[in-house]
Amino acid sequence: MDFSFTPEQERFRLEVREFLDRELPRDHHDILPGTPDRAEVEFARAFERKVAAHGWLLMHWPKEYGGGGASLIEQGVFAEEYYYRHAPSANPIGIFAAGPIIFTFGTDEQKRRYLPGIAHSELIFAEGYSEPEAGSDLASLRTRAEQRGDEYVVNGQKAFNTLAHYGDVLWLAARTDPDAPRHRGISLFVVDMHAPGITVRPHKGLDGALHSDVFLENVHVPAANLIGEKNKGWQYIGFGLYGNITPLREWARLKRTLDDLAQYCRETERDGRPMSKDPLVRHRLTEMALDLECWHWLAWKTLWMQHAEQPIAHEGALAKLYQREAIPRFAKAAREVLGPLGILSRGSRGAPIAGQIEHWATRQYANHAGGTPDIQRNVIATRGLGLPRGT
Repeated sequence: MDFSFTPEQERFRLEVREFLDRELPRDHHDILPGTPDRAEVEFARAFERKVAAHGWLLMHWPKEYGGGGASLIEQGVFAEEYYYRHAPSANPIGIFAAGPIIFTFGTDEQKRRYLPGIAHSELIFAEGYSEPEAGSDLASLRTRAEQRGDEYVVNGQKAFNTLAHYGDVLWLAARTDPDAPRHRGISLFVVDMHAPGITVRPHKGLDGALHSDVFLENVHVPAANLIGEKNKGWQYIGFGLYGNITPLREWARLKRTLDDLAQYCRETERDGRPMSKDPLVRHRLTEMALDLECWHWLAWKTLWMQHAEQPIAHEGALAKLYQREAIPRFAKAAREVLGPLGILSRGSRGAPIAGQIEHWATRQYANHAGGTPDIQRNVIATRGLGLPRGT
């Protein structure tokens, strides 16, 4: 792995920074993807369209699909700069989950139908993976898709769906072969959120974002909306979880928070001197910085392997595991630095750095998304170390 960037890539980094300086308010902080505020949703979609006009949202895709014809390395550089500035993300499921899977495994017709809408932030995907009894153990999902001629009829329930309250389509995992081993009988579909038989019931999570239960009763889905091959969904889901830039995106957001926290400590006095002069504060900030540096290069290694077309056996799980465990460590250390002020949320009077610390502390409730730390360890053990699966 080459740890340096080319002069062209560094010039592109500066171009992205200049764009963000010009278009994004300096005091902007990231909008929750599941925000209940419709005005925030529209702002995020409008801003993403400005980015898409440059071909940056998915710049490693070919131009015919709305991309920029660049490499994954440029996409990583963009992610670092874009998410460091807490720029809004209106379509994370489309960009980071559905899009890469359709691009890799979809038919040519499906690529033409869906990818430009994702790249231009015009087609918003909601996630349809988890169920009341299928979270980290997603292979136990029960939602059925029964083929009847040139369509599938879907019945089941999804839980904690991201963006179902404003998504255009549902990125659905459903069981298409109930008699096959559970990892081999799952398929992926794109389902119109406005199709008859779909009911959405949003509810607020601890972070204030909306998550939804989605009920599907005799929902008719064209067979052309089956992505890739029938019963290969589990393979595609695994690719989507580990073959993307999510760890780098989350790193950039947390790095901005650390930099803001360090600046706050330099500018704020406690007991008559800057907080940054306190040995405990300096120690905690150093710990956080080292933690983020390790996470940073694990994320880049995964991206570089994809760029070099090397198979990702366990490296994606390693980067995701580090991400899962670094966030709680960061939140705990930051609260030790700030004291009681660290529990104040965005909009609260006196909240340091716009309540970002409380945001990350609350985010811990969602540390299961994409697989808990224990699930990631299982992947590392079996795929990386070659250990046998437990019975």
